[in-house]
Amino acid sequence: MATGIQAFRPPHTKLGECPLYREEDNTLHYIDMLGYSIHVLTLAEPYQARVIRCPELISFMSFCHGGGYLVCYFQGIARVGDDGEWQVLKKIIPDEDKSAIRLNDGAIDSQGRLWVGTIDLGLVAQAHVPDDQRPRGAVYRYDPDGTLTVHEPGEIICGNGIGWTPDDQTALFTDSYRKIIWAYDFDSATGTISNKRIFIDRRGQDGEPDGLVLDTAGNVYTFLWKGSYVVKYDSRGTFVRDWKINASRVTHGAWVGKNFDELVVTSAEADEGSTPWEGEEGGALFWIKDLGCAGMRKHKFGKAE
Repeated sequence: MATGIQAFRPPHTKLGECPLYREEDNTLHYIDMLGYSIHVLTLAEPYQARVIRCPELISFMSFCHGGGYLVCYFQGIARVGDDGEWQVLKKIIPDEDKSAIRLNDGAIDSQGRLWVGTIDLGLVAQAHVPDDQRPRGAVYRYDPDGTLTVHEPGEIICGNGIGWTPDDQTALFTDSYRKIIWAYDFDSATGTISNKRIFIDRRGQDGEPDGLVLDTAGNVYTFLWKGSYVVKYDSRGTFVRDWKINASRVTHGAWVGKNFDELVVTSAEADEGSTPWEGEEGGALFWIKDLGCAGMRKHKFGKAE
């Protein structure tokens, strides 16, 4: 039977991800990774919606200064206009490697740069990865001037949620396969990371940490793939509380509302071969209200004009 927070928008995405909130018109923008699409939803009844079709599977999206979206598709980075016009900016994964590695989730830092993690498709299919086997994954930084920099080569199995603390001194990177959220010292001026350490360790617990957001007090919220929960940790990485979602594959969230103190949560359909519980709403949108704290606003890609 249905359990936890119920959907306010019924299932309509195969793999909902990367929600963004635009205050100016009270709209939520999110992707359906397996549906080749960007969805735009007015967050007021009757919840008017429209869909922008994309020629590639996309795994991440942000707003751009000057309008439109910056997206990551499996092999590279593109810009998408509000009308769906598609412009490839940088191809990163060559054709000969596209069955072995792909781009995944990302985030925009305070200087308007994109950071995006990758997935080693061979290793994520394994039940266990030997300690001496280095993954092919990495974290890429793509600057507004087109410069591409590789960070953490050979360290990432399944790169996912990325974020920065309110003081902009610490960067957080999620490896879903390892069930670890790493912390790094962050230099915003140079776009460099150092002093890697474990911030949140979920090994031995249900679900995989997927997307990640922070509030203005430095609390961290992770969304559990195959875990059905949104989990809150304080600025030291200590568990605070969680929220049960009526879907197994919880993916990501966006701060919304006039005070930025509510979360809209995306999700995915039940996995092929698995049986959803009666009333499960995978692929729907969920709304967590009355959180009592304000979320951090997302940065746009590029430089303000």
